[in-house]
Amino acid sequence: MAWVDDVLKGENLLTTAVIGVGAAVLLPVLRPALKTAVKGGVIAYDWACRVADETRQTIQETADEARTGAREARTNVRSKSGSPAHEGGSTSS
Repeated sequence: MAWVDDVLKGENLLTTAVIGVGAAVLLPVLRPALKTAVKGGVIAYDWACRVADETRQTIQETADEARTGAREARTNVRSKSGSPAHEGGSTSS
């Protein structure tokens, strides 16, 4: 779009002036809509942060429960066999 290049380069003074005046006229009209859009973005961001935090907490609780279950299982295996279980290996007979 050549007119955008002209405006950005400042080569077309009339187009640049029209855009500047148009922005000055439309800004008071568009400001409430822009403000509402920004508020909506902030609300969505805050909601996403809460959801991410709740998800992180749920995953952490699940991982903690799994670790506890694994420790209990190792303890039960050790107490039933009478000898320490090897970490990550199987015992040979």
